[in-house]
This record gives sequence, C-alpha cells and structure tokens, in this order.
Amino acid sequence: MDVNTTVYPGESALTIVEEFVHLRRLSTQGHSTRHVERQIGGMRDRLAHDVRKPGFLAVTASIGSRLCGFGTAVRSVDPVPTHPAPDA
Repeated sequence: MDVNTTVYPGESALTIVEEFVHLRRLSTQGHSTRHVERQIGGMRDRLAHDVRKPGFLAVTASIGSRLCGFGTAVRSVDPVPTHPAPDA
C-alpha cells in the first residue's frame, strides 16, 4: 500500500477545504445533521483564521488517488522548553 502525503503551507490550504469537509462528513456518519454541520462550520472558521498564522501547515494523506486523512498544525518559532515551569 502506497501512502502519499502532501503539505499545504499557509493560505494554500484553503484550496482543499472541501476535501476536509468531505472527510469530516464521512467520519461523523450517524451523528445528528445539526451537530455535524456545526462541527464543519467551526472547522471552516478555524481554518480561515489559522491559515494566516506564521508557520501554519495542512497535510493530507492519500492511498492512490483516494484521500484518507488530513491534519493541521501551526509551527512555533519558540522552542518548547525541556523542563517547562509548572505554571507556564
């Protein structure tokens, strides 16, 4: 099985929002339509906001031509401390 990943930096991720929505709908089959649509609306809002953050990346995973997963992250320029302060 050949898994391929594609990275979308910044606002280029907005070109694949409908694919994210499709996967979200597939993963929430059986849930109430209102709940699913609220989740999807929230996801769209977060993506529209987060793509503008420095270091934003989205990634998709595909097997052949079939999209099977996605994720997003915002890379921080500040390294994570080895031993963070308890109230940090």
